[in-house]
Amino acid sequence: MLDANTLIVTNAGNGIVNSGGIYQFSSATPTITTNGAEATSPIVLTNGIISFRNLVNAPLGAGTPLACIAYQGDNGYRLNGATNASAASYTFDSVANTANPANYQSLHLTGVNPRWQGTALTIGAGGALRAYDTQASVGAAFTNHGAMYISNATLTFSQAATLNGTAVIDLDRLASADGVVFSTALTLGAASAIQLTTAGSYTNEQPVVLFRYTGTRSGTFASEIGVPRKYTINYGPETDGTIRLIPNRGTVLRLQ
Repeated sequence: MLDANTLIVTNAGNGIVNSGGIYQFSSATPTITTNGAEATSPIVLTNGIISFRNLVNAPLGAGTPLACIAYQGDNGYRLNGATNASAASYTFDSVANTANPANYQSLHLTGVNPRWQGTALTIGAGGALRAYDTQASVGAAFTNHGAMYISNATLTFSQAATLNGTAVIDLDRLASADGVVFSTALTLGAASAIQLTTAGSYTNEQPVVLFRYTGTRSGTFASEIGVPRKYTINYGPETDGTIRLIPNRGTVLRLQ
C-alpha cells in the first residue's frame, strides 16, 4: 500500500506503477501530477484499490485528481473509516461489463463507521460490495446483482434494498451484532442467493441472526448455498423480523 497525498512524476520515462495494491489518501484533494509528455498517465493502477481514510467527502474519480491515474483491469474503491462525497448514482461492475477500468468494480467498507451516501447504489452482475472488520452503513437505494461479502461486519441499509445477487457471509467471522440490517423495505429477488462460507467447521448450537429488517420483507432467497448440515435458514414475519441460521433440533420419538 502506498499511503500518500502527493503523487508526482516529472520526468518522461518515469512512472508510478501499482499492480494489485492500494493507493490510499487522507485528503479529498490529493496532488496527482504528471509531466504531460506521455499520451497515457505514467501513474498507473492495475487491479488495485483507491482508498480514502478518515474523510467525510472522499471523491470518486471523474472531475477530481483521481482522473490523472491510468486505470487497468478491475479496480476497487475503499472507504476506510470514510464517507464518500454524495453521488447521484453509481454502479460497481467489472471491466468486462463496462469496458471502462476507471469505473470501479468493487466497493470496500472497513475501519470506523464508513458510509456510502448517494441516491442509488447498484452492484452489477460482475461487481462486489465487501464489508469487513467494521460497522458500516449505506445511505442510498441499493440493488445487488453481483456479490455482497460480509466478514466480521455490521452493515446497515437506511433505504430500500433489493437483493438479486449473492450475499456471502463468513460464519467463522460473524459480528457480535446483527450482520446486515435493513431499515426499510427489503426485496429478495428471483436470482437472490445466500452463501455461507466456512460452514464445515460451524458448531454454534444457538440461532444466529444473519439479517434484520425493521421494515417489510418481500420474498425469500431463491438459493441457499453452503448451509451447514443440521441447520436451516429461518425466515421471520414479513414485517419487522429476522432471517436466522438455526440448528435443527430433530424429532423425538417416544416408544411406549
